[in-house]
Amino acid sequence: MLHTGLFSFTTLHWLNGFIYKAYKEGFRRTDLYETAWEDSAECNSQIYEAQWKNMHMSFCTSPDKRAPSVFGLIKKVIQTRLILATICCILFNSVAVLRSIYFLQKMIILIESPEDNLGMQIVYLLLIAGCSIARTILYSLCALIVSFAAARARAGVLSLVFKKILKQHNHNATGGQLVNLCANDGQRIFDCILFSVYVFGSVPVVGVAVYSVYLLGIWGICGIVIYISFAPLQVSACINRYQLLSIIVVCVSRCPLVNTALVCVSRH
Repeated sequence: MLHTGLFSFTTLHWLNGFIYKAYKEGFRRTDLYETAWEDSAECNSQIYEAQWKNMHMSFCTSPDKRAPSVFGLIKKVIQTRLILATICCILFNSVAVLRSIYFLQKMIILIESPEDNLGMQIVYLLLIAGCSIARTILYSLCALIVSFAAARARAGVLSLVFKKILKQHNHNATGGQLVNLCANDGQRIFDCILFSVYVFGSVPVVGVAVYSVYLLGIWGICGIVIYISFAPLQVSACINRYQLLSIIVVCVSRCPLVNTALVCVSRH
């Protein structure tokens, strides 16, 4: 997938053939795309291990620097992708705001105008369509970049931790802590990276919210409050909470089995 080209990667054109074949003929495991070496756990483990050693050596030679941490390690490895994804997210929200606030408003004014301005109406219609296409492409590009970064970070950090655990003969961690590391902490790394870009990328949306409050007054505030108050009541949030509780119950029940397996692996 990394070698499909910029256009195919951005527009998800590489998925068309796979989806069509899966719909018409069905697919087997051999029809799935092979994972690139850059996305493998071994490759990312080597990258994170090398960066961790560099950070540790830098700290040893200059004790004044901050001690190496997992957060600093992940930030150093994926900061370029995060910056690029954040720029795409800002552009994505800016295009959506520009389409609704400026182009759509101008087109409504032209429609209500008694003058003959069909040509300008067509121009603004094309601009609105172009903003919609650009918004879709930017969102797809942002999601792909940050998803790759999150998956690689999770694979690299967990693989590095597994290597360290298997090399130690005396394990200080319990089976429950190891299961929690694999099932929860690894997924938290993925989720944190996946949604971190929207914290900075939603700046245009905040500006629009402030502008709507300035323009509409109390009604703008009421609209924002109603929108935020309904977020916890969404069905998807309730389903995700139930699934997480179910996962925790299963993890707790499998702790003794995982602990036994790790002890056997370390002894042999």
